[in-house]
Amino acid sequence: MLDPSHQSRGLGKGFVGDYVKHLQQEFGRGTIILHCWAGNDKLRDFYARAGLTFAAVVPENDYEVAVFYCEFTNQFLTNGNASGDRELLAYDVPSAPIEAASQTIKGIVSGQH
Repeated sequence: MLDPSHQSRGLGKGFVGDYVKHLQQEFGRGTIILHCWAGNDKLRDFYARAGLTFAAVVPENDYEVAVFYCEFTNQFLTNGNASGDRELLAYDVPSAPIEAASQTIKGIVSGQH
């Protein structure tokens, strides 16, 4: 979490963008999946402003989580060191509802859903 005194300056969005670029260079292509408590409107808005796509709200134990994703391919790379079509999940979630949402996201980004 970014210190509140530094929020609303674009720093967090820049950090997320730089990290996605780093993952593109490192892995070539893949899907980043993030989630947060569904009631955290501020974080949900941040994820959307940072370029992540909202996928779904899914039940998780006794609460709900909002799932977001960002798909990237090696076509956006400039240094040419893409590692083929290896897939990356930056956050591997073991729970069944979120895993089901992850499968739905994979279908969306691959055009099968």
